[in-house]
Amino acid sequence: MQRLTFEQHLLLMEAVNELTSKVRDRVAAGETYLQDTLTTLETIENIIAAGTIHIEPAPHATTAGPTDTQSGEAA
Repeated sequence: MQRLTFEQHLLLMEAVNELTSKVRDRVAAGETYLQDTLTTLETIENIIAAGTIHIEPAPHATTAGPTDTQSGEAA
């Protein structure tokens, strides 16, 4: 299991907080269909703040692309 560094944890918290804030504003503006999303985001914020989040890695999928370089990287 990989663990986030302190900086990664803070960046994740900030990103989720920003997204939650934008969704909260949209719900307040009348887009009530986003209420479930807002509730989910608030739950995620609380889990991250408590430091109890564990993200399981996705199963490896086979790819047709090259595996020895990262995309977008200059040669």
